[in-house]
Amino acid sequence: MADLGTPMGWDDEISAEPTQFITLKPGEYEFTIESVDKKHFDGSEKMAPCNMAQINMVIDTSEGQAHVSTNLFLNSKAEWRLSQFFECIGMKKPGQKGFHPQWNLSGWTGRCKISNREYNGNVYNDVKQFILPKKTSGYSGFGNK
Repeated sequence: MADLGTPMGWDDEISAEPTQFITLKPGEYEFTIESVDKKHFDGSEKMAPCNMAQINMVIDTSEGQAHVSTNLFLNSKAEWRLSQFFECIGMKKPGQKGFHPQWNLSGWTGRCKISNREYNGNVYNDVKQFILPKKTSGYSGFGNK
């Protein structure tokens, strides 16, 4: 369930620091998963309605922490991306069949390729690809829990 916040009174103390959206330069970055929000996708001309996982990640930069979200669609049409994501974080092994993911992903790490997407005059960080770890004799993923 999404955090809806707590109502504040007119005289309540404000103690939170302001947040600033950090636009990342296109490139490869290491990320840590903050949370996963389970949602539903209503469907489109290109994909049937399905469950959707919103993956909320943080990327440490010299300017501070960049918060990036991306959606994973639980649909056979996007199954390749699910596989790419779970191999990226080291939960799924290359070529593994019959894989059943777990969705408690807070703290898992990986690497992704970020690009910029413009919408309504604003520039957003967009996860273009999850990067698979280089294959070694002892496969362990990037930094799984």
